[in-house]
Amino acid sequence: MMQAPQYAIPPQAGVPTHKPLTTEPLPPVPAGVLSAASAQPQASGSPGLNTQVVASLGLFLRAQYDRSKQERVSSGIEEKMIRAKYARALEYEPAKKAQIAALFDASYEPPYMPVIETKCRALEDWVMDVYFQAGQRPFDVQNTPDPMVSQEVQDLVRMNYKEVIARQIVQEQVMPRADGGRGSLDPNTLDALIEEAMQAKAKMIEAEIKRTAKEMTEKFSITVEDRLAEGGWYQALRELVHDICTYPAAFMAGPEERMVTRRKRVFDPQLGRYVTKHSDAPGEKFRRVSPINVYPLVGGKTCRDGMIERTQYNPMDIQAMKGVQGFNDAEISAVLGEIESGSLREWTAIDSRIANLDNKSSNSMYMGDNVDALIYWGQAPGKLLIEWGMNAKTQVITDPTRWYRVYAIQIGNHTIMARLNPNPDGRVNYFKASFIQDPDKFWNISLPDVLWPHQVTANAVIRACGFNVGIASGPIIEQDIDRIPDRGPLHALKRFFSTGSQMANGRAMNFYTVQLITGPLRDFYEFIMTLADYDSGVPRMAHGGQGPGGGVTNTASSMSMFLSTSARGVKAVIEHIDRGITEPSVEAEAYYILDNDESISQPPGELKIIAKGSSALIAKEQSAIRLKELLAETNNPVDMQIITADGRKHLLRDAMKALPIDLDKVLPEERQIIEQMTGAPMAAGLMEPQNGGGPGMPSAALSMAGDRMGGQDFSLFGGGA
Repeated sequence: MMQAPQYAIPPQAGVPTHKPLTTEPLPPVPAGVLSAASAQPQASGSPGLNTQVVASLGLFLRAQYDRSKQERVSSGIEEKMIRAKYARALEYEPAKKAQIAALFDASYEPPYMPVIETKCRALEDWVMDVYFQAGQRPFDVQNTPDPMVSQEVQDLVRMNYKEVIARQIVQEQVMPRADGGRGSLDPNTLDALIEEAMQAKAKMIEAEIKRTAKEMTEKFSITVEDRLAEGGWYQALRELVHDICTYPAAFMAGPEERMVTRRKRVFDPQLGRYVTKHSDAPGEKFRRVSPINVYPLVGGKTCRDGMIERTQYNPMDIQAMKGVQGFNDAEISAVLGEIESGSLREWTAIDSRIANLDNKSSNSMYMGDNVDALIYWGQAPGKLLIEWGMNAKTQVITDPTRWYRVYAIQIGNHTIMARLNPNPDGRVNYFKASFIQDPDKFWNISLPDVLWPHQVTANAVIRACGFNVGIASGPIIEQDIDRIPDRGPLHALKRFFSTGSQMANGRAMNFYTVQLITGPLRDFYEFIMTLADYDSGVPRMAHGGQGPGGGVTNTASSMSMFLSTSARGVKAVIEHIDRGITEPSVEAEAYYILDNDESISQPPGELKIIAKGSSALIAKEQSAIRLKELLAETNNPVDMQIITADGRKHLLRDAMKALPIDLDKVLPEERQIIEQMTGAPMAAGLMEPQNGGGPGMPSAALSMAGDRMGGQDFSLFGGGA
């Protein structure tokens, strides 16, 4: 059963997963910080609470946020994020729109070509298609190469082998008697024979121990997958796919402990039927964090280097924090008293622009009772933490002259919570990935950044096309108003009167035709789109367009080769998600379960999390063909004696995972049932090869790309593979 929490956890108030607190100190505090904090005058307050000192910790956190905010603005990251949001909303930025209006007219509505939006949407679909495949999970929990299996499991495996060997020895060594019975074998002789056989099968026993460890780990991985699904991990992963295709970085937070209301069906013996019960229990939650609300500490390259998240709480959330370990009740009461004033907001220069792009009224920012909060993961001086009250109950801070890794929540000028980082290894419960990774940068290059020149040029070309078509749609007329003062519009059969003397001075009206140049502009636009394909790594075929080179990609093999080359960029993106988000977040959840849930069976030894997103991109289109080949090639008596019917069952199960069928109804689990159905354990499952091919022959011809050769009908996007 899950261990009962030592304190109540308010709903919606994320609390990092708990491990034993570490008091490992960091480098000494610079003298200037402590002297500035010590110089603050002391004010009397409630027992155990020095309000001025509390303010000094709050001022320290406030200074960290102000520096981080200024750094993000001066680096241009905010403008890049806003620019990406405008591009995906198919809108011009206000300054650009004003410049266009000055050239044309205030009523002119300039067209906006969806270059960035189309590529981002195609990349999102591609990543989602790879990561969320039917019957597959995007990660795997594995043992280390030499798992530390418990002695109990090792003894159990050896005992089973010993019993099997003993039965075999008795059957082979003891001769039957005339009365139908069997003779006896000296116990010492039997033990010696068993020991000799055990030594001969030592490698097999070790292999069986590792196989048992693998089965235990696989059972544990199912538990991890179930808890991730309940905690919203898959939903958060789906949401951050949009971020990694749009912003310089994407973020996931978790696992965070929260009190959640769970619905469960239980049997009621009095009613004699199942009823629905609701109960509050602590649970882990994962969530997507908007990059717009993330502020890395100055100089940070990773989330572990320190960061601040700007979030919002409602009054009920804040009220529920009272009495929770690590929270300051006096500061919480002060926050509740200031909510109605509307001053507990962290305004930034881009808030109104974000609200407009999110289809929200600018006035809505000033409405409601929610307050902004700053969640701080970083370092703080030990002296400020002691004076804030962290050592009120137990001595957590051992050296006031050193810095410690902390987790704090700041609302306005009030530090309502401060704790040491609950992770002994110093990590934070945030995970990050980017479209293009640079280990020396926190914010990296996004897909809209790569395509911004293409977007600007495409918009200029399409505006020029529209302008050219407009002025070329009719003649430009020059009229001599001294001879023809008529200013009315031209129409069919309209007559103008003149004399011969007037005609001697030249024509009264001249007509000029503007050359239509949409053809060259169209060719240039096509050139820009081709550059966008190569520079982004997202070919237009991924979103329904024609490939470059005309008929070069009209067959399945040529298209597969082209997409395999194009998929390198997409593979890199998925690799970034694998290493930056999937593996560390799943590992955090796995060890949270091991540390807090005593009801599960513990997997042996150390665990490693293997993300399978990038490998799935390579194998998806070809794995089904390869597996079908393997089934056909091993469908012969020699191979069946090696893999047995049980091994063929596992091959069939893997081949059927992607199909909408119930595997448990089609493939029996018990080996005895398979043997009964097939007739023999070794030669079971032998069938006549399909398509007239003999054993060991592939079922269909394959191209150099590994695909079935069948023309356009077997194209990757046409449903061939």
